[in-house]
Amino acid sequence: MAAAVHEMFTVVNEMFTAVREIITVVRDLLTVVHDLLTVVRDLLTVVHDSLTVIREILTVAREMTTTVREMSTVVPEIRSVKRTVS
Repeated sequence: MAAAVHEMFTVVNEMFTAVREIITVVRDLLTVVHDLLTVVRDLLTVVHDSLTVIREILTVAREMTTTVREMSTVVPEIRSVKRTVS
């Protein structure tokens, strides 16, 4: 009888050891998932910042295009006035 009880406690002890190991593996996996999510967040921040810079570049290009267009209408007028004055 004592041997059976001892065997039962040995089995229960092995089960608890297995459960502890499973918990350790799950904790490690959760750490890896957390690290991966941190990397994804950082990458999304970089993408967001890049898109912000691209938007600003496009805004400046649009303003430059408008300025050039306005200048192209003014240059003939300046030439006309220059010819009239000459």
